[in-house]
Amino acid sequence: RPGALTVKELNYLTRATQVECIGGRCVAEDAHNIDATPNLLLRIPRNDLAKTSWWSRQRRLSEATADTDTDTDVNVSAVQEEPLLVCNWTVGVLDGAECPPKGAAVCGELRGHDPLGASVLRPFVRKHAVCADGCWCDPDAPEASYEEYVSCVGNPKYPNDYEYSGEACSPVYVLDRASEVEALQDKTLVYAPLPGGVAFNAPQVLAGEGVVDAFATATSEGEIQMDGETLYMTRPVKLPIGTDSSLKRSLWSHETFSFFGHDYETIYVSENGYICFTESNVQAATPSIDEHFSAARGPCFSVFLSDLAFDSRGAAGIYLTHIFAGAVAPYTPRATVVTYYLAHGDGDTSGNTFSVQARFEYFSNSVRVSFDKQLPTTLSAVVGPSAGAVPRGFAPSSAHELVFG
Repeated sequence: RPGALTVKELNYLTRATQVECIGGRCVAEDAHNIDATPNLLLRIPRNDLAKTSWWSRQRRLSEATADTDTDTDVNVSAVQEEPLLVCNWTVGVLDGAECPPKGAAVCGELRGHDPLGASVLRPFVRKHAVCADGCWCDPDAPEASYEEYVSCVGNPKYPNDYEYSGEACSPVYVLDRASEVEALQDKTLVYAPLPGGVAFNAPQVLAGEGVVDAFATATSEGEIQMDGETLYMTRPVKLPIGTDSSLKRSLWSHETFSFFGHDYETIYVSENGYICFTESNVQAATPSIDEHFSAARGPCFSVFLSDLAFDSRGAAGIYLTHIFAGAVAPYTPRATVVTYYLAHGDGDTSGNTFSVQARFEYFSNSVRVSFDKQLPTTLSAVVGPSAGAVPRGFAPSSAHELVFG
């Protein structure tokens, strides 16, 4: 049964490796009686599922699925969910949102405002109520809604912990000149969120690390070498996206991705070079600041916002694949990758194509945007994140200056 468990219901749970249900009464091998259990969902830790056997009237039931014993009218289900223990809320920070190391470069200025509108010395972290893994915490408890933003600056009188660039956070690049486009050819931009999750630092530039074709061309799942380690990828799936439309897809294994302080389990992939986190009927195609920051589109990341098209007769298209660690279960999701493969500008009859790629990395909540060597200098585009509103004092950043200084 979905929803929170009451203390009384917790008495029905057991960590036994065998549960026998006869005539509506279930008894575990550890002598833990589970009274009045017809149609009661038993929640077992994910790691214990392979070791748990289910029996009813001496008949073994399936594991990790719902099955009905027609003789006794008892439904017994094993659901892959974690919460078992009743715990108290604790105060912590989001994963990957600790303060940067002292001396780190930070975008923007020293003084800023947190999402609650209070003045704060930047950078800052968001502290909130945390329920430990494997626990159930009362969602109605007063501390469940705790939220506070705390500065990372150690001494406000001598705020010299960080180097401030004075440049805009969450920078957006308008590629409207050949020099701007050429600066990103065969490059990868790594957008990492600042602590607090409400802005992105200026992206790190990785030269010679462009699009990974295998994320679109591989015909099966398999190994892939990334960042100095052996990981695995699912078989790329070509998305059936129509002209000037988008398609909803879930992140792998119900993993969440945090974007501007909110967690999402799904993405909306648009044909025109951008990926959003909420559904919208607005389909942007013009590479303009107004369309990039459109409130009607909501939170999005422009990988290469432009009026794109694909030759449906060949391999060209938009591909989705997932990266994970572990050759056998349980797997650890690492990233979701969207590849705009062999795209061209709508109406372009030259035959020239190019590819761009976005990698949404779990845990760090970073976005890696990769460009191949053949970016067209005649096509304008917008690259960068949007929270669905034009930031105060916004001015487009220069990709040429980012790469060459």
